[in-house]
Amino acid sequence: MKRKEYIVVFLCMLFLISTISFIHVGLAKEKEVKTPKLPKINLKIPHITNETVNQIVTSHLEKEKNAFLKEIEGLEEKEYSFLVTSDIYYVKEYISLVFFISKYTGGAHPNHLIWTIVYDTKNNREFTIEELTKNNNLKKIVRNVRGDLLLNPKIVDTLWLMEGTKENLQNYEYFVFTEKGVLFFFPPYQLAPYSSGILESLVSL
Repeated sequence: MKRKEYIVVFLCMLFLISTISFIHVGLAKEKEVKTPKLPKINLKIPHITNETVNQIVTSHLEKEKNAFLKEIEGLEEKEYSFLVTSDIYYVKEYISLVFFISKYTGGAHPNHLIWTIVYDTKNNREFTIEELTKNNNLKKIVRNVRGDLLLNPKIVDTLWLMEGTKENLQNYEYFVFTEKGVLFFFPPYQLAPYSSGILESLVSL
């Protein structure tokens, strides 16, 4: 066999081997099982000394997490997330907790939710906004919150602020007791656009 014929045979074998390898790789890729992206779930909960409060918190956050998982069920795979951070305050007989919940279920940005609980350990019950605002305290709260937030540079529309701070208990449902007074929290869109974030106002009663 001449040298030229050897070269032709060699090239044919090389082509055949390459083709077989390419087909094998292609079949292997077809058999690959795509691993679904799991949502990122991170709950940072402080140590709670009171067992009743601990049970209330655990139950509430579990419901929030399950609602999030149900919301993303069947959606196109993305980097979904459910993130929770929190602060805890001990003032006299009260345990106060605030939870900041960030849920990303698609769209331009995550949704930011707030949940607070104030627990009266002396009487073993939750302390509500109704109790806080009795004896015309709501009028004082509205006046002080507006005076405080009107000076906040994150407030970009005064009418928006006034609407979101009307004398309505629902507007002031997120609060905790601190050593310096009652700290109120307002989620995005209640008083200002999303870019302003969560707003806070400290009131002395």
